[in-house]
Amino acid sequence: MRYLVQYLCLCIVLLLPPATSAKFTGEVIFLYPGDVYNELWITHIENAKNTRLLYEHNEDEEIYDFALQKDGPLLVISAGPLTSDIFLIDRNRLWKGARDLTKGKFDATAYVDISLNGDVLFCNSLIE
Repeated sequence: MRYLVQYLCLCIVLLLPPATSAKFTGEVIFLYPGDVYNELWITHIENAKNTRLLYEHNEDEEIYDFALQKDGPLLVISAGPLTSDIFLIDRNRLWKGARDLTKGKFDATAYVDISLNGDVLFCNSLIE
């Protein structure tokens, strides 16, 4: 029993520093929780009254998944009607809109992610 308690204390001590050293900016990007599925909104944890529309995609296309580049301005989304495409958005140049990366070459795309360097990863499914 004594060794079990020592082991648990050691695990807590070793796991605590990585969790407490996380960088949190307080910025939250989310899909609007309502009937509209083509809008991304942004807010700040400390001032939630300042929630605003960040990006609105085409009216007839839903946003299925999105990912934000860590410490960078890029945002990647999977959006479309039934078959979806991958779009890249630069948060510093929102007026330019989204750039279609896949241009209908894949069926349903989902589960997008973006690396620190801007590399985009996604999964796709065959719709029959």
